[in-house]
Amino acid sequence: MVKTININKIKKVLKNCPYYDDIMNYDILYDDTYTIDLIDWYKDIIFDKEIDLITIKNIDRCIYMYINDYNYRVGLKRVVKLKDMDLNSISRKKRMIKKILNYNDLYEESSILNIVTSRWL
Repeated sequence: MVKTININKIKKVLKNCPYYDDIMNYDILYDDTYTIDLIDWYKDIIFDKEIDLITIKNIDRCIYMYINDYNYRVGLKRVVKLKDMDLNSISRKKRMIKKILNYNDLYEESSILNIVTSRWL
């Protein structure tokens, strides 16, 4: 069976994923299986034809925050487990996406509320 590639879909996805190169080129520690699996899951999700572009754009932003923000990374690891990264079922994919997006919303709300002020001497 020969699979064809829809170049237009790929272009649309990459246009809506401004952090794709940063995520793909992220320097992962050799024993960090969670990050390896999360980035593999990300690659599969963004090119999945069943996932809409708005969701893809949001996931791109979330994974970018994961690789750049230590506190975000620790929190996401508590919320999303490796066993949740199943690509065989659309319902499990959507559940995983929902968990990540919900965590992102909560994280952004809490980061707005916890503004650190500096002290002047």
